[in-house]
Amino acid sequence: MYEYDIDYWKHIFMIMEKELNQLEKEFKQRQMGIVEERARFVSFCIEQYARAKNMSTEDVVSLFEKYGITEHFCEFFEVLHTHGHNWLIEEIDEMINKRKHMQRN
Repeated sequence: MYEYDIDYWKHIFMIMEKELNQLEKEFKQRQMGIVEERARFVSFCIEQYARAKNMSTEDVVSLFEKYGITEHFCEFFEVLHTHGHNWLIEEIDEMINKRKHMQRN
C-alpha cells in the first residue's frame, strides 16, 4: 500500500473541497433559475386571468391567494406551463369553483 504524507492528503482534501463548493454554487444557480421560471409563469397566469376577466392584477393576486392557485401552479409547474392561456384560464376557474364549493361544505 502506498504511504503518503500529510501534505498530500491536505492537497487532496483542498481539491475535493473546491469541487464541492463549485457543485453547491451550480446547484444554487439552477435552483434560482427554477424559482425565476415559476415566478414568471405565475406572473403570466395573473396577467392573463386579469385580462380575461377584466380584473386588476391586484384583485387576481388576492383571488389566487384566497384559493391557493399560486401554490398549485408552482407545485405542478412542469405540467401546467406547457398549456396555452385559454386552458389555464379554464383551469383557474375550475379550481376556484371547486374550492369555493369545498369552503361552503
